[in-house]
Amino acid sequence: MSCSESDDPRELYKKNDSVFIGKVKETTYEDVGTLNPKSRVTFEVQSVLKGNGRDNLTIVTTAGSEFLNTKEYLVYAYKTTKKNYLYKYVQGELATDTWCGGTKELSLASYDLEEIAELKKMSKILNVTAIVSVVLFVIITLLIVLKRNRKENDN
Repeated sequence: MSCSESDDPRELYKKNDSVFIGKVKETTYEDVGTLNPKSRVTFEVQSVLKGNGRDNLTIVTTAGSEFLNTKEYLVYAYKTTKKNYLYKYVQGELATDTWCGGTKELSLASYDLEEIAELKKMSKILNVTAIVSVVLFVIITLLIVLKRNRKENDN
């Protein structure tokens, strides 16, 4: 099988709505009238890297994705829409794919975690740089305005 999308952890982090580390609690299946039943995996969330944090999170999985009970995973999940839904659309569901979506056992995710940490670090640096730039712009603008006002008052 070949995946058309990037498996770069930084790209996966950016494109997915939720990224977390979790331990599988249970897997359930729902017959939706297709060849494959709709499968959902409930994770006990241990660490939220992106998205909303909850103690437990249930994710819809693609056919062929396999999750073993009590195993820990790095999960990249996206919100389903009417265009990308799996099986039977339910608004607000999150979905993942172990084949092309980047989700993997935590024991295989050290590179992903390093790249995500680096990306988050760079993001913080860029945010601080942007704030400092805005503050400097405001100070310089105020100094120019004060200087003009002083010149007008002197004349």
